[in-house]
Amino acid sequence: MGCLCSSKVGSAHKVVTRSATFCSTRDFGDISFVNPSPFRNFQTEYKLLKGPIGSGLIGEIRLCRQFSTSKIFAVKVVSKAGLPSDFVKKKSIETQVKIMQGVDHPSILKIFDFFEDACSYYLVMEYISGGDLYSKLDRYGKFSEKTAAKIMKQIFSALAYLHSNNIVHRDIKLENFLIEENDGHMVVKLIDFDTTTRLKPDDKLKGISGTVYYMAPEVISGLYDEKCDVWSAGVVLYSLMTQNFPFGGESDKDIMKNIASNNVNFRIFEEHRASPELLNFLKCLLNPNQESRISASEASTHPWILKYLCSARVPPALKSQQKTFKNFLTQALKLWAVKNVVPTKELSDYHMMFLNIDKNFDGVISKQELIEFFGDNDNIEKVMEIADWNSNGVLEYYEFISLVIHGKTLKKHTGSILEVLDKDKSGKIILSDLISFLEYQLEGGFGFLDYKDDQSNEITDEDIVEMITT
Repeated sequence: MGCLCSSKVGSAHKVVTRSATFCSTRDFGDISFVNPSPFRNFQTEYKLLKGPIGSGLIGEIRLCRQFSTSKIFAVKVVSKAGLPSDFVKKKSIETQVKIMQGVDHPSILKIFDFFEDACSYYLVMEYISGGDLYSKLDRYGKFSEKTAAKIMKQIFSALAYLHSNNIVHRDIKLENFLIEENDGHMVVKLIDFDTTTRLKPDDKLKGISGTVYYMAPEVISGLYDEKCDVWSAGVVLYSLMTQNFPFGGESDKDIMKNIASNNVNFRIFEEHRASPELLNFLKCLLNPNQESRISASEASTHPWILKYLCSARVPPALKSQQKTFKNFLTQALKLWAVKNVVPTKELSDYHMMFLNIDKNFDGVISKQELIEFFGDNDNIEKVMEIADWNSNGVLEYYEFISLVIHGKTLKKHTGSILEVLDKDKSGKIILSDLISFLEYQLEGGFGFLDYKDDQSNEITDEDIVEMITT
């Protein structure tokens, strides 16, 4: 097992083969079973497409198409017959699903559905088509500081969110970050919750877990907390900048011994003419003392990262919107479109904007955070009322995207949008049918808005295009 082709401690530990997740000793405690709906069936709602496109510690990853929207998803199919006995005993699948269903952050792969039948479990997740960071590094070589900083901002935003919710990932590595690229911008998503667990405040975890090259010294010695993820992210950054690992060896035992010795070769960064801020950042991340190691939230706002985020484009102006039925319908259409039609890679600019606004890393944007970013103006209150679809007082990721997305982006996808909305291709849609569709898809309603008098009316395809693109 292993991913380095190195023979000596202190030599260049090249990232040359994919790494394998180390065996994990977990203590889940009493976790209730996550019951999928007994009235739904995977095969009646999704169609499996071609063969496996990947695999995790357990199960294989395939593509599937949702019948109702024609949208492509990734699905993790786990055969019950192939599960190790300890996974069954400790309810590992149920634990993974329970954690993933409670997670909602733009830099973490989202789970949409969970099914179980007599033979298998099915975890339906968003599909990211651009490969992983390992493949990107292997294909194109070392990253620039600017690109790496934007990647690490997303990684640490995801980790800060998990850690604030008492979740430790425990297998942070290049292969566990999927990417989508568009016009030089990259969206990064954290995946693979096979070894993830919860950690109560001030408690410690026991048992070796994760991938050996990325293991923090405290994981090897036996007692650790969420900062093991920060160390692993430091190894990711080291690899992105040098195409080497900081620690290598002939065997897992050798690698662990070298990690414990903490003899990191930082001289390589002088050879690459790295900035002083980068070198300082790496030393903060690869600090062998977990107590003084920086947290994920501190890492997300380190001067090296902020140095490369200051050039972010000026945010669009927020247009004043009255709380009318038409405006609410327009926002609902945009929300449905960005969730179900617009590819993730085309949201990269808005993705980074969201992370920059979300100062407290809770995965949502508050009214105060909007004011701090856009400036205090009279429009904030009005746009919050329109864009806050589920009326919880904050803007979730797709709610925010639907608010700021440019009409030109949506215009490119009007054909796909109308293909779903106007099934019979008549050029018009009964308004009440459209409302019912949106309420079902978005799991919410138009509430108090008075549209009853218009329910018999029809809306044309041209009307829909105009609403979402202007």
